Amino acid sequence: MAGAKALTFSGTAGPPGRGLSIQLESKNLEDLRAASEELKQVIATYPGVFDPQDSFRSGRPEIKVPLTTAGEASGLTRRDLDDAVRAAFFGIEAQRIQRGRDEVKAMVRYPEAERTKLDTLRDMRVRSSDGTAIPFSIVAETQFGESLAAIERADYNRVVSVKAEVDKSITSGDEVLARLETEFSPKLRAGYPSVNISLRGESEERTSMKSLMNGLILSILLIYILLAISLKSYGKPLFIMSVIPFGIIGALMGHFIVGIPVSILSLFGVLALSGIVVNDSLVLSHHIDDLRREGMSLREAVLEAGPNASARFC
Repeated sequence: MAGAKALTFSGTAGPPGRGLSIQLESKNLEDLRAASEELKQVIATYPGVFDPQDSFRSGRPEIKVPLTTAGEASGLTRRDLDDAVRAAFFGIEAQRIQRGRDEVKAMVRYPEAERTKLDTLRDMRVRSSDGTAIPFSIVAETQFGESLAAIERADYNRVVSVKAEVDKSITSGDEVLARLETEFSPKLRAGYPSVNISLRGESEERTSMKSLMNGLILSILLIYILLAISLKSYGKPLFIMSVIPFGIIGALMGHFIVGIPVSILSLFGVLALSGIVVNDSLVLSHHIDDLRREGMSLREAVLEAGPNASARFC
């Protein structure tokens, strides 16, 4: 397929995302590009790791105009050169003309036919700070390349993500990241001091899962406190909340039966499930109390409330 950059076939039953994701940050684009290529070559040699890719995507062809030694000696800066090229091809606003309710900008620039020719760029003149018109061919060069389709930044730094698939029957993302941290990261920092490395993927997801587990524990504690205050008892909330472990066991068994690994989305579901089963248990307990007040024994109330609590609540 002409122009294709990559061909990927994938399928997943769990949350989206790759097993391995490493983010590189730097202000130097060339160092960032070289570091990402070296990183892809390294992780491709690890058993169980395949299809390494980076987030660099080529865009449209472009013409770069770096300053020459003569241009720097004449006192020109990259900003001066860029402004001159922009003024010649994009134009400078000379005035605005009011036509009825519309305002028309009058732009001064090369004619349209001349703006499509490379010779026009090479033959143009650039004015220095003292007003001297210097030929473009003396102060700058023309180099052909490709622009980036998108520029990613984080904290004012250029960012590139290197991602790869991991065969979990051979290795795991955490094992690969541990090897990279001990074997490759020191070499990367020595060879490219301006590049910072950030390990993501399964490692980041594991951290999120730990924080979510802490949130689950905190939510259970808060549920107990609210139930104890409303029921004015320390024992009843424990009885009502005793269904939470059964709900969690059921969720884990469901993952095992279907063959889906437990992920961070699973924990969100378990967190929601805890609230649901506590609500159902509270309704059942309330219905048992109502039946006992009507004169039933505890055994009769439990047998009666079990199949009818939800229907009565509705």
